[in-house]
Amino acid sequence: MVTQQNPFALFSATRQWNPGDEFILSGARRIVDTAVGPVQPLLYDRNPDVRPSDGTTVAYRNLKRPIGEESGGIYERLSAHLRLGFFSNSVKFDSDLSYASLAVLAGSPEWATPRCWSFYDHVFRNRLPLLGLGLGSMPDNIPDFMHAALAKAAVLTTRSKSLAGSELARRYDIDYLPCPALLSAPASHQVTQMRRVAVVIGVPYADAVWANGVEPEFYERVCRALDDLFARFGNEVTFDFVLHYIDEMPAVRERFPDHEIRYSFDSADYFDIFSDYDLVISTRVHGCGAAASLGIPSISLGHDFRSDTTDGFLSVSVDLAADDHALNTAFESLAARVGDVSAELNVHRAATLEAYVRRVQSAFEDGMSPVDYGPAGAVAFSGQDASPALEAPQIASIIEELVPVSRELEAARASNDELRSVLTDVEASKAEMATELDGARAAVVRLEGEIARQSEEFERQLAERPTGVISALQRWGRKRTGG
Repeated sequence: MVTQQNPFALFSATRQWNPGDEFILSGARRIVDTAVGPVQPLLYDRNPDVRPSDGTTVAYRNLKRPIGEESGGIYERLSAHLRLGFFSNSVKFDSDLSYASLAVLAGSPEWATPRCWSFYDHVFRNRLPLLGLGLGSMPDNIPDFMHAALAKAAVLTTRSKSLAGSELARRYDIDYLPCPALLSAPASHQVTQMRRVAVVIGVPYADAVWANGVEPEFYERVCRALDDLFARFGNEVTFDFVLHYIDEMPAVRERFPDHEIRYSFDSADYFDIFSDYDLVISTRVHGCGAAASLGIPSISLGHDFRSDTTDGFLSVSVDLAADDHALNTAFESLAARVGDVSAELNVHRAATLEAYVRRVQSAFEDGMSPVDYGPAGAVAFSGQDASPALEAPQIASIIEELVPVSRELEAARASNDELRSVLTDVEASKAEMATELDGARAAVVRLEGEIARQSEEFERQLAERPTGVISALQRWGRKRTGG
């Protein structure tokens, strides 16, 4: 057994990205805490908002924000256009982890992507023993340094029976155990009857965050099946929607306006939310996982390669493409035996935890010792081969040099504001003068019209006078004008 008290353990997972990842993380922590005693968790956050997809490009992520108000302000303005610094309360590229004793890949298909390269770098540099619990993919090609990590890992399992038969799994004895999400809830309970059902669905990619949506055709198929289910059983059972992502809210509210929607930004709240239900119907693998951890049976509406993970949750898998009424059939069958399935889930959960704990304890019978990963245990970062256009210290120096420039710009802005005020007054005066000029022009037009009218009236009156008088006047007029 491990003798070190309260060691620090590095967990690769995400926060505020995929609630399923956080369910897996919760289960992985339960396994480790039960097997070796409570550990102090450190998070290597793979959230795309935090960790770049090209995991080897550091660029300016290690640049610290200046403390000074002015230089800090410049830093913040530059950050709107460049990814400067690393503010997350999680492990960074340059974190000192010399105090850590263990590293854990907490499931997920993303254990083997570039977003994790820095995780392996920390493992190698600090010689951390490695656990891979419930790995969700088995790539055909991985870098040499990952082979070095897998070759000396203390425990490796996959959450998929089909992946356990892959070439990579056979090479490193990666065998099957249910996904750690089965162990995520603090405790489970016994379901006895079917009264309330939680429906967990994804929405089309156009209405979702990248990688968290489903195909539009699949979504419509699911919605039609749910319409059929609600029409058949809606008078007997209450159906609510439980959403994992805030982005799903508008689409589901519009499509199913008569049903209650449950949601929280905090993944830990879902154990309380799901506890209100006796069955979960889910397109999301870890909607089924969170339910199973609570002892709640589930129906899985699978749509991609991850779907067989729900076998470890004892879910009833339904293929809507094969049968339009498959959901109704599965629901009716499961409703009749929901209590038995719940009891089976509780036994299954306990047995799974025992299996994981036994594996981890066996690996650490002599304690958690540093691991020498050899020459292959090294990750090449882009900064070592091709530096960014400017080194981080140069950026920091430029920021400080920009402080007096910023002051001058602020002074110029104040002066410009004053000038702009004068120009505004001038423009207002011009507008007023233009209005007055338009009025004068209108008066002239009216006067010219009145003169023309009076002239016409005079001509008319002359035409009405006796001819002799008119002739005399005309002669007199010509004489006066020299005509």
